[in-house]
Amino acid sequence: MPLKGEVGQYLDKLSPAARIIGTVNTIVNENGRLKGYITDGEGYVKNPQSIGSDVKGKKLTLLGGGAATAIIAQSALDGAREIAVFNMKDTFFPKVEANIRHIASQVPSCKMALYDLADTAALRREIESSDILTNATRVGMAPLEDQSLITDLSLLRPGLVVADTVYHPLETKLLRDAKAAGCKTAQGLGMLLWQGAAAFALYSGEIEEQMCFHMCELFGVEQIICGMMENYSVEYTAQKLRELCHRAGKYGIGVEPMPYSGTLKV
Repeated sequence: MPLKGEVGQYLDKLSPAARIIGTVNTIVNENGRLKGYITDGEGYVKNPQSIGSDVKGKKLTLLGGGAATAIIAQSALDGAREIAVFNMKDTFFPKVEANIRHIASQVPSCKMALYDLADTAALRREIESSDILTNATRVGMAPLEDQSLITDLSLLRPGLVVADTVYHPLETKLLRDAKAAGCKTAQGLGMLLWQGAAAFALYSGEIEEQMCFHMCELFGVEQIICGMMENYSVEYTAQKLRELCHRAGKYGIGVEPMPYSGTLKV
């Protein structure tokens, strides 16, 4: 997304999660002082909560380490007991390892470990002792909608909450398999809505639950998905981003605005 990691240096203050991972997607003007937030992790945490499962005190297993950085940080800040991350052992693996090491140093109350996604024995062991399993990769998203990283369905059991960050299709193969195994499931669309609601709540002062309801009502599910799937039409440069920050209005700006082709009335 456009310069989410670049913008922090132009702000006066960062939220705890934004400070830890060095990424911002929402900027709020608080009486002339600009504060940056990252709401992706908040959206993730709120999603299981909406089906009655809180991350506090729980053990999480995450499939995918790159895009899951915000999820790891926010879950740890919100009281997760332990987080096991599985990532392909490719050239990006050392970066994921460094990110987890940094987050763990900032939130030492949460135990964290990184494993090779190909290590099936470790995957079984960690999922068996987990409360929440989450896919944070593109697997399951079109055109990979017939695929899932969990091929051994015996890993899925009643009592396990299974969440996906993929929102197109709404129900991925992983979620279908999990539902058939008796798991509670949380669709990726929920995370998408909740992270947007968290940003709008920061702008408006309303609570996130109200904003999530309003977003569903205003946009409709199909329009939200279509909007997020469009390409960005504006490329931000560092200079342009700096100008936007200094010109932030009463509520602030979104670093990753959602393209929307229709007329929006709020």
